[in-house]
Formats: sequence, structure tokens, C-alpha cells
Amino acid sequence: MTEGKIKTKEKKPVNIVLISPPDVDYINAIETDLLVIDPPIGLAYVASVLRDNGMDVKIIDGNALKLSIEDVVELVANDAPDFVGITVYTFMVEVCAKIAKGIKEKSQQTKIIFGGPHIHPQHEEVMRMIPFVDYCVIGEGEYPTLELIKAVNEGNDLTQVKSIAYRLNGKIIINQQREYLKNLDELPFPARDLLPFDAYRSPHSIGGQKPFTLILSSRGCPFACHFCACNAVWGNQRRRSVENVLDEIEFVYKKYNIKAIRIEDDLFTLNKKWAIAICRGMVERGLNKIEWETNGRVGTLSKELLVEMRNANCKSIALGIEFGNQRIIDFAEKGLKIDQVFETVKLIKESGIRVKAYFMIGYPTETKETIEDTIKLSQRLDLDYALFSLATPFPGTRLYKYVMDKRLLKSNDWKDYRFGSARTCSLDGISEDDLIKLWNRAGSEFYYRPKQMLKILRWHPKYVMQLGLKKADRSINNLLKNRMRDR
Repeated sequence: MTEGKIKTKEKKPVNIVLISPPDVDYINAIETDLLVIDPPIGLAYVASVLRDNGMDVKIIDGNALKLSIEDVVELVANDAPDFVGITVYTFMVEVCAKIAKGIKEKSQQTKIIFGGPHIHPQHEEVMRMIPFVDYCVIGEGEYPTLELIKAVNEGNDLTQVKSIAYRLNGKIIINQQREYLKNLDELPFPARDLLPFDAYRSPHSIGGQKPFTLILSSRGCPFACHFCACNAVWGNQRRRSVENVLDEIEFVYKKYNIKAIRIEDDLFTLNKKWAIAICRGMVERGLNKIEWETNGRVGTLSKELLVEMRNANCKSIALGIEFGNQRIIDFAEKGLKIDQVFETVKLIKESGIRVKAYFMIGYPTETKETIEDTIKLSQRLDLDYALFSLATPFPGTRLYKYVMDKRLLKSNDWKDYRFGSARTCSLDGISEDDLIKLWNRAGSEFYYRPKQMLKILRWHPKYVMQLGLKKADRSINNLLKNRMRDR
């Protein structure tokens, strides 16, 4: 040691554990080798930003590791981290509360942060109802989480940290919202090395393959469908540069030998010039060995774009068709006509790409007749896959406000807010039992047609052999795509 200088103790890095909580009902419902689980790419983005700023970060993916609530708590308690961040989906509020409570009981000094889809609209309620939560991060989470942790760790004034909620002198304080990140290229690539990569399998619409990952090439959506919170949470669409997207795809291909990806954008096909450039870049860089799928929208596809997507090895495009009755389509402000749906599906099929469609049953003002229209439309269209959900009024959507204003909300228990629950919204003339029967019938009739059964047998023989045709319709929604969570 140099004379006259005192050696100071190095400050220990801030220790953070980020948790994607386990949906135990889901992971126990499907055979392990057919289980489709998405990597928690949002948490991986947060982790990457924190780590780039000198913090020690760990991710616990409860679904991928098939953990119980108790397992998660024990893993966190063993680390005794300074901070824990938990992603909160609406139907998992109770699970997240139990995890937070368990952590606080074992590690009182650990500060708990909630974020995720449910927190954006419900942060004040969550802070009021769950005393174990110290902070909420509202909306786009990377930089608010970083700034919050820095401020708490350094004892700085929290009033200067945007997009957070916290307690002060017994009151809940909600700070001003931060502007959306304008340049998404500023973000580092997600910290996939912190995830249990072998656990993730692609949707069966792109082969149920491993290794598999998600790519987010844009955030937000310009449309404001009645039932969707995307525009409210993420704003209008913001796109990464073509080169930045291609660099990430190339990186994961070379590092992880990726076989399949899902471009997880809410609407990849909105800007045709940009999407075409990505597809051509994949071909030029030899990345078209990867099979991939993405989300499109009726009215945003062209023959030129579809040719480029097919050349880049796109295997499946998902469309949110939702309803088969024009009155309900208009009521939900979906902004499309049924004849456009036929044209778009035909265009995709002619390009050699498979079509996956989302449908919704039990929307406010629906009758049995309008639901029958949806069931019939799903069978008239030349679709390869169809996923049927029960209409769910998620907080933050205009649908939620509508059912609240009309006193149609049946349940305040967040556990009921799954796409497969009929307990959230009242319908005149349709009982809960009848609605469930119609929902089950929609899936059964779609997949039990000879043409459709032959497709599934040809494309997914392992799935059919292991589950059996009689069970296939019950599990198809889980197997084709990761659970349709809070959209």
C-alpha cells in the first residue's frame, strides 16, 4: 500500500433478482416435452440495462424451471438480494403477492418492485392492497427501474424518478410518467445468458423447436382496439433500425444456434418498407435458415411483403380476426371488414405461409347468434390454426371501463382474468355454462374437421400421438402459442 494513502473498502455491487412468476396451473397441465414457454424477454431487457450499469443481476423464470411459489421464495431468500423485481400479469396478482410476502418474511431488508402489464393501470390499487410491495414501475420499465434502484441505493430524492409509485409518510406517491424511449437502438440486447435457455420451445406452428427465442423489433401499435391495452401502455409504434434487428438475430443465431424465433411485435407488418428490409437482410446474412413467425393485421399485408417474408423463411402469420359478426367487429372498434379478412387470408396462403387466427367469444352485447357467426367464419376461412379465447376485460382497456360503467363486471377476483374464464363479464341471455360450451365447441368443430385433422396429423404427429386426438382440442390453444396473456 502506498504510504500516506488509506485503503478503502470497495463498495459491493447492488444485487437484484428479477422474477417471472410461475403459472402453476399451466405448467402442470401440459406434458413437459410439449410445453410451450416463452422466455421473459421484458425481464431480460431490464436485466441487461441493470447489468450494463454495474449491478449484479439474476433472473428466476418460474415457468421454465417449473417452480412452486415456495421454490421461488426459497431461491430468493438464499440470495438475500437488495432488490427483487416481479412481473405482474392480471391473473397472477395473488401469486405475486404471495411471493412478495414470502420474501419479506425471510429477507426483510429486500426491497420489492412490481412491474408488468397489470401494474400500468392498477399500480395505486396494488400499492394499497399489497403492503409487501415497496415500489411499482409503471409502463416501459428499463430506465425507470435503473433510476429507482440507483436513487434508493444512494439515498436520493425519489420525486425525481419518473414512472414509479412508492410510499412516503403513509401516503402513496405516483410520479410523473416518463416519455417513451424514442430510440430503441439505445437498449442493449436482452440478457438471454441469464435464462434457462434449454427450457424454451417454439410454438407448434413453427415446429415446437429448440433452441427458441423471441425478438422484439418494435414496440407499440397505432390502433386502439376496445379490448387491447397495447396502445395505452406502449403508445404508437416505435421501430428499431433494420441493422439493429438483424444484428440481434445474427447474434442469437451464432451464439445459441437458434432454430426458431417469434418476432413478438404487436404488428410487424405495419411498415412494409421496414419489414421488407428486415426480410431481405435475413436472406443476405444467411439467417433464413431460422424458421419464424410473427403478428400481422388485416389490411397491412401485400403480395410483395409476403414474398419477402416467405423468402426469409417465415412459416406462420397470426391475425387478430376476433369476431365473425360485423356489428361486434364495429362495436369493438377493430377497424376491419369481413370481406377484407377473406382477401388477406387468401393472400397469405397463396404466398405459402401458414395462417393462425385469434377469435374472441362472449364480447359485451353478443348473442348466441353472433357467437355462431364467429364459429362459422373460423371454418369458412382457409386457416391452419385457430385460437379461441373468452372475452376478458383487462384493466387499462376501454373494454374494462365499458363493463364497469355498464355494471357488467362479474368478478373482482383477478384469478378469473384469464382468456379461458367466463367469470368476468355478464352477457344478457347467455349463461356462464352456455358460454363455456360455445367456446369448447368452437375449438372442437374447427379441429375435428377431416381437412384440419389431416393437417395436424401431418404437421404435428408427435403432438397427436402423445395427447391423442380426443385431448387435442383442449390443449391446442396452449400448444400453438404461449398463453395469450394480457394483450
